[in-house]
Amino acid sequence: MKRKKGVLVAALAAIVAPLAATLPASATAANNGPVLPDRDPAHHRDAADHRPPPWTPGFIYVDPQNTIESGIDGHVSFTVFGRHLPPAQEFSLSSPSLDAACSGLQFGNHEVPSDLNGRFNFAGFASGCRPGVYMIEATEGAARVAAKSAAAMLAASVGRTYFARVVVEPPRP
Repeated sequence: MKRKKGVLVAALAAIVAPLAATLPASATAANNGPVLPDRDPAHHRDAADHRPPPWTPGFIYVDPQNTIESGIDGHVSFTVFGRHLPPAQEFSLSSPSLDAACSGLQFGNHEVPSDLNGRFNFAGFASGCRPGVYMIEATEGAARVAAKSAAAMLAASVGRTYFARVVVEPPRP
């Protein structure tokens, strides 16, 4: 029995000794206090410098970029995609150049929210359009600023504007 007890104590000592050697001084019984995280700013001064930004500058694009008019009426349809944009943000989509080139239904202004991943999809349509190259604009925060009073609107700044190009081509024979 004594021999089993000696073997058990030796095995326990072999397990506990390396653990006790690796414990920090603040965790030993001599401190008699709780184990607290290291709050020394010198050890953590670079932590904030290595954080990724909350979002990276994103982009919008149109698919198909070269849109062929359907029929002789100049109807065009395309999808505007937003990617890597600020999450949960309102964007105002517009295309003054495309609106000027279309005699029928114009692209107009549309409020589109980005999702929590900074993405949106919007189906655009216009009719009576002349062939050409036109810009689609997505301005962040435009709806929020437009809802403010005139004085507050002057002080507030609208966020970034993103651009995409759409090419309207004549119908193919």
